[in-house]
Amino acid sequence: MNNCGKISTFGNEAGFSLYGDKTVGTDLTYEEFVSKLKRAVGEKMGEGARVIVSSTEKINCPHQKSMVVKWPGKNTSVAISLEACYEEFQSGASLDDIAGQAATLYKRQDASGNTDLSFYSDYQRVRDMLVCRLVNYEINQRLLEDVPHIRFFDLAIVYYCELDWADFQSSGILVRNSHLSLWKITPEQLHAAALKNTRARHPVQFLSLPQLMEKMSKCGVLLPEMETQLTPEAGTDSEIVPIPEFQPASEKAPLYILSNENQCFGAICICFPDVWRAVSGQIGGDFYALPSSLHECIILPESICKEGEEGRLHEMVKEINENAVLPEEVLGDSVYRYYAKEQELRMVA
Repeated sequence: MNNCGKISTFGNEAGFSLYGDKTVGTDLTYEEFVSKLKRAVGEKMGEGARVIVSSTEKINCPHQKSMVVKWPGKNTSVAISLEACYEEFQSGASLDDIAGQAATLYKRQDASGNTDLSFYSDYQRVRDMLVCRLVNYEINQRLLEDVPHIRFFDLAIVYYCELDWADFQSSGILVRNSHLSLWKITPEQLHAAALKNTRARHPVQFLSLPQLMEKMSKCGVLLPEMETQLTPEAGTDSEIVPIPEFQPASEKAPLYILSNENQCFGAICICFPDVWRAVSGQIGGDFYALPSSLHECIILPESICKEGEEGRLHEMVKEINENAVLPEEVLGDSVYRYYAKEQELRMVA
């Protein structure tokens, strides 16, 4: 729900689809499309550029194919998702238009020159760039075999090295087991450093329902059948409330969103016990947490659902994931409840 509706994604660069929702048929299979696109991009890039198609294993996309362009003497390139390109093609974009977009992106990246990646072998230089992110455990189970992680119910905390100088906010290098050996550190040291940086780099933010509704309605994300359920009453305020400087909660705004200030990979905030207590203090007791995407969690006071009837919240999360969240941004369908008296978060559906 972080992004405004369904979007096409070229590697790390995301933007609205240029081709709307047209449904134009095609007689090209996926493999045929990839072959033709590779050739078309190569023609547009000219001499010296080498187009490479390979399989990549990314969060929520275990078997994704991507395309990169290599130049002599250059050590970095943008990876474009071929699945996303094929979806654009099936929706009516011409192969030539897609190849043109890809070539433009590659040429822009080429102009930026080389990137010095030698820093990554030095833990002292990497340490302050490490952060935590939250992902679905089952979807990424195979990938997690090669990735240091901590289980969090049916989810997993993983670690990234955020590239401050990168072009895209979501850029980063997924930390793997081999990196711990390279840096000569333990998983505990990794977690401690990443946790500290996450809290410092990405302060927690708690938004009221009116702010959430405003963002969602502008982007067209809210499902029509849910509008009557979530429409705020007149007169509710739309302030953004940062933790821990909470303001008194409005009784007319029973739905909140928990994320970080930049609304990017903010679902990790639900893993912090001090945040549980702060949210509970703001709401006034127990609450439910619904993981709406990798980027945020929806927070509801316990009064919105009778204990034992959490299944309907589970169905709501599932519907949102199926209709308004990109597959690569899905976190999970589960529902969690915070019990203020015990100061404990539990999975309840």
